[in-house]
Amino acid sequence: MERDEEEVIDLKELFGYLIKKLLNIFVVTGVCGIAALLYSLLFITPMYESTTTLLVINTGTSASTSFMLDCIEVVNSGSVAADVISKTGLDYTYSDVSGMMSVNNPTNTRVLELTIRAESPELAQQLASAYAEAVQSRVSERLRVGAPEIIEAPTVNPDAVSPNTMRNAAIGLLAGFVLSCGFYVCRYMLDDSVRKIDDIERLFGIKALAAIPNENIEISAPPAASKRKQTERPAAKSGEKGGKKL
Repeated sequence: MERDEEEVIDLKELFGYLIKKLLNIFVVTGVCGIAALLYSLLFITPMYESTTTLLVINTGTSASTSFMLDCIEVVNSGSVAADVISKTGLDYTYSDVSGMMSVNNPTNTRVLELTIRAESPELAQQLASAYAEAVQSRVSERLRVGAPEIIEAPTVNPDAVSPNTMRNAAIGLLAGFVLSCGFYVCRYMLDDSVRKIDDIERLFGIKALAAIPNENIEISAPPAASKRKQTERPAAKSGEKGGKKL
């Protein structure tokens, strides 16, 4: 039977259904969180950063935005990457070196912050030092200004910046909770089995006239009949004994 009325979800019943599945939800949530934590610890390579800061010396013009953009372009150029590879002697390509470096220019300053991210703190510091020297040479040569001054030399930072194991574990816990709850909500909504009388009217639009209980009921004799049997048995036994004596 087709009905134009929309089916209404009983939120109270749905909440009760989720409460019954709470143990399963917690198990799935915990498994996802532990899996995310182990994946971060065992399969993601830790990365370390080292930062060096340079001050661009521009005696001819002011520190305009366009001039600092020119400096950033020089920093990102292939010639600077080639100088870094030459200075360090590492077996890297230009794209590898450029991908490990990021440059930042704070607003309204002549400062360039070069940050290197590498697989070890020593490698990050080595590349940052090579980049600082290469930028000093290339900026002075290309823009015809004084060589930038290193106002903060790169250092070895033993603390890894990635992966963030606690954040990944929290994401895993959240994902496990949402997925498990979503699974049981979908299962509840797609379940069209009849469990109570109200479900018949909700699913088929008809009212139930009667309900047959689905329970095992033990049928016992009436109390009066059972009591009568108990009283008759001793009487019969006494009669038998009396007959034998006669």
